Amino acid sequence: MKKTAILIGILCIIFSACEGPMGLDGEQGIQGEQGEQGQSGATPWICIDGFWHIGGTPNECNENCTGIPATPETIGQSQLSITEPTRTTYCKDIAFNNAGLIVNFIFGNILIPIPAANYVLVWNEGLLANGSTDITAETGTKTIYVVDFAGRIAEFEITVLEHDYPTIIPATCTTDSEPGTCINESCGLMDPTPVVPAFEHAFSPTIPATCNEDSIPGTCTHEGCGEKAAPIVLAHHDIINGIIITPPDFATLTAGVASGICSICGVDREQPYTIRAIGDVGPGGGRIFYVADGLDGRTHGFTVQGYGAPGDTGYFVSYTAYYLEAAPENFAGDYQWSTSEYVATLNGIGAGRRNTALMNAPAASVCLNYNGGGKSDWFLPSMEELNELYLSKDNVGMGSEWRVFWSSSQYISYYVWNQNFSTGAQYYDWDVEVSVRAVRAF
Repeated sequence: MKKTAILIGILCIIFSACEGPMGLDGEQGIQGEQGEQGQSGATPWICIDGFWHIGGTPNECNENCTGIPATPETIGQSQLSITEPTRTTYCKDIAFNNAGLIVNFIFGNILIPIPAANYVLVWNEGLLANGSTDITAETGTKTIYVVDFAGRIAEFEITVLEHDYPTIIPATCTTDSEPGTCINESCGLMDPTPVVPAFEHAFSPTIPATCNEDSIPGTCTHEGCGEKAAPIVLAHHDIINGIIITPPDFATLTAGVASGICSICGVDREQPYTIRAIGDVGPGGGRIFYVADGLDGRTHGFTVQGYGAPGDTGYFVSYTAYYLEAAPENFAGDYQWSTSEYVATLNGIGAGRRNTALMNAPAASVCLNYNGGGKSDWFLPSMEELNELYLSKDNVGMGSEWRVFWSSSQYISYYVWNQNFSTGAQYYDWDVEVSVRAVRAF
């Protein structure tokens, strides 16, 4: 029973700072004796004047010390074990947090977790509490001591680092800058450097096209941008103003002539219209599939519908053309229409180029971006232009085609006309992938 009383006294020391319980009375016997009184719990010395002290006698600490000195009798042969906190790396000025710390009291083979209320954390400047930033005010390795109310000691270390921010992604003409997040473990603090908003392009002047030289679009002067101010305009004589057109006479195979004063170089220019036939190679390297020769019910020339206003991207005026030329081959792959916008397209001969400029769909864009034969005026054919291509498919090398091809003529929102080159049937659809063949008018 004497040993039992001592053990109970020790457990009281570990788990509370109260007075220990009285020892139990010894058993009745011939030599029975009164049990010993249990010992009081104890707390360690804790100093806040630059150092701390545990155990010994009161004269080993100065007047700033608090607590009752632990003694070997109260500590006995017991000890502490700890599981280090889940976070042992901190950035400077980030609040300390001892989450994950488990403190165990070990007595013989007994291992018992100690409640947080029954131990303290100490470092060289005094007591620590959750949220303390004093310990992370300076970088370096810091030793933290765990002391229970019986004066048992254990320790662990934390490392305090400067914040390590990755290189900020700089702002561009179109995107804001992106400050980095500290890469140190468990930090997660964003670089406090202010976000730089996206800035507009700063284009150098565009050198316009001449009769003999292509235009040189201005380039954004911001480092690493390289965006061009406008599409390249090919060298050309501008005889739109005051143009006089003598149409070609297909009946007598006489070439027509367009003439006028070039607004760029001021010289009277003449542009002959060479007589061509279906199946001939056109200026863009493709095959001619329609000739507006005025014969067999066809018009003598047709008007290519203009688009936009001067200065707009893709702007062109209406002009008279006599031929439709198909690109040498289909574009690789198939294309969805994928647009719900209705833009009041037209179906007739001469409408395809304007229709395509109005479209916002992959099938149209691939034609607008095509530059086959050095020509930049390719487009997706209108419903009637596509039918003319079908009627002449044997003459342009498409006789074996069984595919379905898109037109640029809409039926209603979502739905667009296309044509089966196996049967010639025209119908409307939208969420399917079919073929595309670009054409041009001249």
